Amino acid sequence: GLQRLGGGGAFISDTCSGARKTTGLLLAEVARQVKAKYDPAAWAALSEAEQATAITAHATHCWHHIRNIVLKAQSTAQAAHVKEALKEELETFAAYERMTTDFDAVLRADYKELHHGGRYHKGKGKEFAEAMRDAHPKAFMMLFERAEGGRQDLDYDASVPMYVNVLFVIAWLHPRVFSKSHSNTLEDFIYVTHCAMEYVAMMRANAAIDLLIARPWRWLAGNGS
Repeated sequence: GLQRLGGGGAFISDTCSGARKTTGLLLAEVARQVKAKYDPAAWAALSEAEQATAITAHATHCWHHIRNIVLKAQSTAQAAHVKEALKEELETFAAYERMTTDFDAVLRADYKELHHGGRYHKGKGKEFAEAMRDAHPKAFMMLFERAEGGRQDLDYDASVPMYVNVLFVIAWLHPRVFSKSHSNTLEDFIYVTHCAMEYVAMMRANAAIDLLIARPWRWLAGNGS
C-alpha cells in the first residue's frame, strides 16, 4: 500500500490545482496507512521526530511543467513589452486584421500558411516549399515547426526555423501581398509581422533562448541518469 512511501518516498505530478490537491490527499493517506501498520503502543513509544520521519513523503512537480511555467511567463512578458512599444502602430489596424504581439499567434500563422505538411487547407506550405527548392536549391532553410495542439514551449521551438527563414518568407510573400487581386488576411499578417524589426527581434530572442536554455533544460528535465 501507500505506507511504503513513508520515510522519504515521493509523488510527482503536474502543477495544476487538481493534481496538487490529489497529491495532498495522497500524502495524508500515506501518513494514515503508516500509523495504521504500527501497534498503538509501539507508535506511542516513538519520539515525535521518529513519527515525523516515518510518515514523511514528498510532493514534487514534473520538471517539464516547471520549465514550461517559466517559459510561458517569459512569452507573456515579451508580448506585453512589444505591445507597449508598438502601441501607436497597432492602433492603426482594424479588428478583423487580428494584429497582435502574441508570439503564439505569429508562429501559428506561419504554420498554417507555410508548413510543408499542408494541414491547413487554405495554406500554401507545399507551394512555398517547391518555390524555395527551385529558387534557392543550396540555401540553408529549416522546416517550420508543427503547431497543432497546445505547448507552452512552442514559442521557442518554433522560433528557430522562423528566424532562419524570415527573409525567404518576406521575398516569397511580397509579390503576392502587393498584387492587385490580393485578399488574404493571413498572408497580410505574416508579411507585416515578419517585416517589422520588433517581431524579428522576438524571433531572434526566442531562438537564442530555445538553443541556450529551453532545449538543454528539456534534456535535463527528461534525463533519468
